[in-house]
Amino acid sequence: LKSGGGGGVGGTVTLVGGGRKAKAPLPLDLTKLPGVELLSKREQDLCTVCRLLPVHYLSIKEALMRASAEGQPLRRADVRHMFKVEPVKAIRVYELLLQNGWVKDGGG
Repeated sequence: LKSGGGGGVGGTVTLVGGGRKAKAPLPLDLTKLPGVELLSKREQDLCTVCRLLPVHYLSIKEALMRASAEGQPLRRADVRHMFKVEPVKAIRVYELLLQNGWVKDGGG
């Protein structure tokens, strides 16, 4: 908060940064999107919350699983920059794959 005016009794109070709250994006409706039938319930939930198209999720999943199968160490820090999506989305996909045992943790 920032106090306006001369600091006297009649001063105004405004929120620093414009005073607007960032709205959370609406969940993505997957029902008619291609590839949704290939996803488990947990994968669908991830795509819905992260607003990630099923085909994009499947591309990330395939690349991470392939890299893991080839013995490439997968670390969170590396996964952040491997794809042209927001880093948090790539990390969430990676974490889901780790939880399911589909990829191996590279120690980071």
